[in-house]
Parts: sequence; C-alpha cells; structure tokens
Amino acid sequence: MSAAVTEFTDEITGPFRKLGKWGKTVVPHDGWRCIRIVDHGKQNHTCDMCEAREVRYVHWMEHDDFTGVLKVGCECAGRLERNPDAAEERERVMRNRAARRAKWPARKWRVSRKGNPYLRRAGYCFTVWPKGAGWSFAVSCEDEAPHYADATFTTCDQAKLAAFDLIWPAVSHGM
Repeated sequence: MSAAVTEFTDEITGPFRKLGKWGKTVVPHDGWRCIRIVDHGKQNHTCDMCEAREVRYVHWMEHDDFTGVLKVGCECAGRLERNPDAAEERERVMRNRAARRAKWPARKWRVSRKGNPYLRRAGYCFTVWPKGAGWSFAVSCEDEAPHYADATFTTCDQAKLAAFDLIWPAVSHGM
C-alpha cells in the first residue's frame, strides 16, 4: 500500500494523507534538502515525517525554516525535496553498496607470500592478517601511506568488512 503523490507538489492522497507530520502545518512540506543518507543495516528506524514506515535507508533532511533534522524514508524524502528521482537515486546507491558489501568477504581473495589474504580493488589493496586472538587489516593506495586498523576483529570476515567500510562507508554526506 503506497500513497499517491501529485508530481512536484506535497499533496498526498490515499491512506497516508494525514499521517504524522504530513497532517501538521507547522512543519514545512517542501523546500527541504538532503544532507546525508545512512544505511541502518535493517528496517529499524521509524520515518520522522509520516511516522508510519520503518526504513533501513534514512535520509537526513534539513530546512531553513525548521530547527533540527528530519530522518525520513525515501518516499517522504522525495516529497519533502520535491524530487523523488533524487531520493530514489540516493537509495539505489546505498542498496548497491549493501549488496557489494554482502558479497565482499566471499570475493576471490589471493594469498600473499606471508600467507595473508589480500584483494586489489578500485585502486586499493586490502590485506587482512591474524593478530593475537583476532584479525586486523590494512588498506593501501598507490600514492598514500597504508591505513592500519585501530581495532582487532574476532573473525577474518569481520576484518574484511571493516576494511570495506573504511573505503565505502554506510553514510553518504553532501547529498
């Protein structure tokens, strides 16, 4: 069940018409801008605008005439900024990132002369190795000094995912 939106207006029809802040005139219904999008990993955030949908990808929306930030789902973000295509594109990028991340540990990692798994991807070299009772990682790029993990991870896969997150974080800024 989804609400219908009249193109380039905040007019909402159907069952979501009066939900949450959409039914209140004290909250602007357009003129918002997205300042970041965050992947929560699962649908565990209730949209601040409609107050009805549980969302995984949370668009942080800002408005000059509103104090604070609204953390909303894709549909509400598209309505608030009057650009559903921009909201859908942001969410598509984050969904693709999540799919790549899910496959990351199972990629074909090679083994270095020292016996450590490594992977070259997108101009980076990712290396993981046993450290004490856990695992650590480094990420290097041609013209930069390597970045070494500050933490130790329980499993090799956790270290691989932490290296992925370093280069491709679950938060995008400056939308």
